[in-house]
Amino acid sequence: MTLTIQDLGALGELIGSTAVLATLVYLALQTRQNSMAIAAQLDAASIAAIQNIRLVAATSNELQEALNQDRVNALPIEEDRRGRYWGALIGTADWLFAQSHRGLLPSFSESGTGRSIHSLFSAYRSFGAFWEVVKPNYGPEFVEWVEEQRAKATPAEG
Repeated sequence: MTLTIQDLGALGELIGSTAVLATLVYLALQTRQNSMAIAAQLDAASIAAIQNIRLVAATSNELQEALNQDRVNALPIEEDRRGRYWGALIGTADWLFAQSHRGLLPSFSESGTGRSIHSLFSAYRSFGAFWEVVKPNYGPEFVEWVEEQRAKATPAEG
């Protein structure tokens, strides 16, 4: 049996289409693997950011004293160190919220971050005033979400 040019052309088309299909499958697997790697990096970055913020509170006697005093008496929200600490917590929560809503943090626990936010409203007497000052800096979806967490909080007694 001899192959004609048409037979060779048909065979070439078959081999070419099989190669294209194999390439598409390979690229899909690589894209999925890359997406999982990026999600893992984002998870690691969020954990590191939260650990760093909490480490500051744990190692700073000044900040710890200010936070403890605020649990008893509402302090002015201008206290610089405490305000920067709260700003870092809110900023990290905003970042986690945004990444989770983009689908980039599959392991993000919105409820865990929400509990952290509403515990700030519950534990610290001046946190509500601090939030009112900084809330215009954030997007409407995040503000709405924080307000939902605020509604779940047991207000700090004054």
